[in-house]
Order: sequence, then C-alpha cells, then structure tokens
Amino acid sequence: MNKLMLKVLEPRIWRRFYLERLSEPIIYNFVSIFVYFFRDFKTKIDYYLIVRLPYAFGIKEAFDIAK
Repeated sequence: MNKLMLKVLEPRIWRRFYLERLSEPIIYNFVSIFVYFFRDFKTKIDYYLIVRLPYAFGIKEAFDIAK
C-alpha cells in the first residue's frame, strides 16, 4: 500500500473525520458533497472542505483583494 492509504487507515484520522463531519446533521453532509464536486474554491472554504483550513482564510482574503 502507498503512504496515503496507510495514513487513511489510522484511527486518529477516523476520529477526526467523525468529529468534523459525522457529528453534523446528515443534510449538511449531503450539501457538502454537492459543494465539493460542483462549486468553486471560495465556496469550499465557506463549507470547511479544504484540507489545510488555517491557510484557507488567507487564500480567501487574497481572492477578495484581487477581485
């Protein structure tokens, strides 16, 4: 197996996934799936679908300044 697959199988990753996504109501998770596949990057930041969330705020602000 590659390194990424081994990381996905770690218990701490599943615990984080549970705390961040599965503790929310199911309708939010369905909406998040739609946003993840069909919306722009700025909307993904609003729905917390970015892997490195602490950097996402700066990226979003840069989008606003550039616009």
